[in-house]
Amino acid sequence: MLTQQDLVEIETIVDKKLEEKMKYVPSTDLFLSKMDELMGEVKSMREDHAAHLVIHQDINDQLEDHNSKFQTISQKLDIAI
Repeated sequence: MLTQQDLVEIETIVDKKLEEKMKYVPSTDLFLSKMDELMGEVKSMREDHAAHLVIHQDINDQLEDHNSKFQTISQKLDIAI
């Protein structure tokens, strides 16, 4: 059976181990600060991606327009593609 002294020693050991492990856990403020920073970067990346998609759509529209004009010109000149 455990004595009172044994329980005190166990509690001391557990507290010491817990303190060692807790030094790696960030504070709530630090965690939230880093999450805000990360979310800002994610938002920026999403906006950049959306702008990139718009540019690609413009390029695709121009390509279709050029292909249509090329088809029209080749038909008028009776050139096989």
